[in-house]
Amino acid sequence: MKELDEEFRKLKAKQSHENAFKRLKKDGSTSSANVRRRLALIANERLLPDAAASRAARSFSETIAFCKAQAVNLDWVLYGDLKGLLRTVQDARSTTPEAELAQSQEVATLFRQLPPHDRNRLLNGLRNMTGAASKRGPAA
Repeated sequence: MKELDEEFRKLKAKQSHENAFKRLKKDGSTSSANVRRRLALIANERLLPDAAASRAARSFSETIAFCKAQAVNLDWVLYGDLKGLLRTVQDARSTTPEAELAQSQEVATLFRQLPPHDRNRLLNGLRNMTGAASKRGPAA
């Protein structure tokens, strides 16, 4: 009996999910124009070149590759499903120690490539963002 209840619950959830996607499609959220808008929004938010969104909108495989590279939920991009957007935000907040280390290493590499004046500007901006006390003088 318990297995039957579990099976019924899964079937009900699947039907609910399918009905939600049907409503979204009926409302026009799956139109090419709306998908392009969401891709452009992601590119703009992440300071990517406009060409990145245009390239992603060319084909389904390009859209999938873009979403994977940007860690964006496909349900939100393709259907406008707000639960997909929520999952994207939640996933972005949960980073692994490996990802944090890779980000720190990338920041250090990019920082070393900057001229001293830009390093100071960047450090002051980071201090303002984090509320850290400002220190004047040359950056390391």
